[in-house]
Amino acid sequence: MNAYVKTIKNWLAGLLCLKGERRNTDYLRDNPDAATVIVECPNSNDLLTVHNVDGQQAIWDSHGTRSCFYLKPGEHVLSLSHKRTEINLAGSFATCVAIAGKDAEKQVAVKPGGQYVLSYDYDKKEYLFAEL
Repeated sequence: MNAYVKTIKNWLAGLLCLKGERRNTDYLRDNPDAATVIVECPNSNDLLTVHNVDGQQAIWDSHGTRSCFYLKPGEHVLSLSHKRTEINLAGSFATCVAIAGKDAEKQVAVKPGGQYVLSYDYDKKEYLFAEL
């Protein structure tokens, strides 16, 4: 993968992390029992987007090098989409094809202070939500 594509991907990942208001310090102080949901993509060609949580913008933060957001304990509806970018470097021309999935909603339940992982399984074609 060339440096230009890597730069664009890093820039987009940063934008997605900053898309939500970064009120994490105040949010965690006001909601000490909030659960953390880590958004995980299997490789750099995949993108999982959380459009909103219960119709509201997510409260974003970072967990190591991965993006995460916070949820209050209870049930929530996540509005999600995924995209995979395939790059073909065969021959003297490079082609880039973005394969976007349909927007979907996933209902999840979280426990106080829990840690969860949100991902997309391309083989099963479904969103996965699991407790760590």
